[in-house]
Amino acid sequence: MDGLSIVTTEGRPVLAAQSLSPLTTSLAIQTALASNAPISWVPALSATAGTEDDDDAEDDDDDVGWQEKGGAAAKARGGFAVVQIERNGLRFIAPVSRDLDPLMPLSFLTQLYTILESYIGGPVSEVSLKDHFPTILPLLCEMYSPSSGLPLLSSYSQLRDLVPPGGGSFIANAVGAAGLGPVNQASAANQLLASPLPWRRQGIKHSSNEIYFDQTETLSFLISVPSASSSSSRSTILTPTLTGSIMVRSKLSGMPDLNVTFADPTLLEDVAFHPCVRFGRWRKEHVVSFIPPDSTFPLLTYSHTSSHPHHLLPLTFHPTITSGAVGGAFSLSLSSNTTTLLESITVRLPLPEGANKLSVGGKARLEGNWLHGASGPKPAPTSLTLSFNSPNASFSPIRIQSAKLAPGPQSGEYTIYKGVKNSGVGNVEYRVA
Repeated sequence: MDGLSIVTTEGRPVLAAQSLSPLTTSLAIQTALASNAPISWVPALSATAGTEDDDDAEDDDDDVGWQEKGGAAAKARGGFAVVQIERNGLRFIAPVSRDLDPLMPLSFLTQLYTILESYIGGPVSEVSLKDHFPTILPLLCEMYSPSSGLPLLSSYSQLRDLVPPGGGSFIANAVGAAGLGPVNQASAANQLLASPLPWRRQGIKHSSNEIYFDQTETLSFLISVPSASSSSSRSTILTPTLTGSIMVRSKLSGMPDLNVTFADPTLLEDVAFHPCVRFGRWRKEHVVSFIPPDSTFPLLTYSHTSSHPHHLLPLTFHPTITSGAVGGAFSLSLSSNTTTLLESITVRLPLPEGANKLSVGGKARLEGNWLHGASGPKPAPTSLTLSFNSPNASFSPIRIQSAKLAPGPQSGEYTIYKGVKNSGVGNVEYRVA
């Protein structure tokens, strides 16, 4: 990455750490603001423009300054990519001029927002960033190096020991990070640097030792349903997609070595782990063995493919949509396939352009009709979406079976309290064939 900028959606700069020339940085920001795409391409500048920039630099600066700007201009003439994410009215922008996996800057920008949210203790906005500027600036210095263009630290458990959240001036934070500040802050930083594990410092103590697992699954289905004139009444699941993640909140003393097992680990596919997990142990025994960071962190993500995907759906939905010369009508029946609680059940049906005088009624069966506008009859809608939340249960049979301290000196020192919470989010799109 060749820099990092945080700007508002109107283009007002908030924070920046750049290694490119101001002209190239401004071009990258303008390109990002002109597009909502996560990755945009800035083509090569013309040779004439680059020559003019070099001439101006030679007139205004000394030889060293000219060489720096000339190098930046040459890099710009080769073109570069602009990677960005948008969160809470802010654009996090990173120009990239070298061959690089686009997932790296995207992941770093996403992690940066998560870290800022943890440090601020609430929404990340222009005002909150400026209010916490004495903490945010040294934090950025620990997370990103403008000279090398490489991310440095991105783990909250590491960063909070080097840059304590919530306080102090910039000088106090810088002195503390250098090990010259208060004893407790310098000691925490030294313990992190001396630890054999980069994600966990030594000497951690908690009065109550507990660990919580939050398993969340996302169900995204695309289902084809027959039209009202079709002789078939059977729906077909075109793309059944189910992904899940397990977040861990750990408050354990010392260096706890944990083993987590699943009821049926063969159900997990495309598993990606946090760096603290010993992958060799998982590959051989299907046991998640790790020493956790002392914070909240994503333990793993996975996907699941079922031979009977319709069994994963907690709801049965039958939509019927018709359209005639005067208007159209719809009938939506919904029934539950589970005893668990479902919340925020929402059906979105896009009506034709110009539709008016909509009337809706019913409970278990939702029925309604509309009239065409002045432009005349329009085709009936061919798609609608159903979304819902499952606050107390996930969709797949994947379950954590046990979480225990591994045999060793740490296992006999205390007893851990553990908890597991399952939840799910569903989004199903129905298309009328």
